[in-house]
Amino acid sequence: MLKTFSVAVAALFVTAGAPSALAMSAGECSKLSADLNKTKPELMRENNALVANAEALDRLGEEYDAAKNESTIPGSGYMERYLEIEAKFKSEQADHNARFAAFQQKASAFNDQQRLFQAGCKKYVK
Repeated sequence: MLKTFSVAVAALFVTAGAPSALAMSAGECSKLSADLNKTKPELMRENNALVANAEALDRLGEEYDAAKNESTIPGSGYMERYLEIEAKFKSEQADHNARFAAFQQKASAFNDQQRLFQAGCKKYVK
């Protein structure tokens, strides 16, 4: 839905060339405004979830560092604990990085649509 619309709009922007060619109809502006108003809270929720996940990942990273230091202590369980936490940390870090990359793409598409709205719909916005 959002990506398809942004691709079509981006193609319009590239082929149009002149800023005056970016003028959009009232209906197009209304639809784009509705899409933006729907997408913004979704992005904010996703951003908040990523921030919370990053904080949890930071705490796990501290636990990982502590386990790494403890793994050099001779005794039972330290190395196993370290390896377990290392695997969990690396897995969660990779998951977070993938989610963050996807979020960046969505945010970039949103920003592109917002710029398009500002350029193409300025005659309707007061």
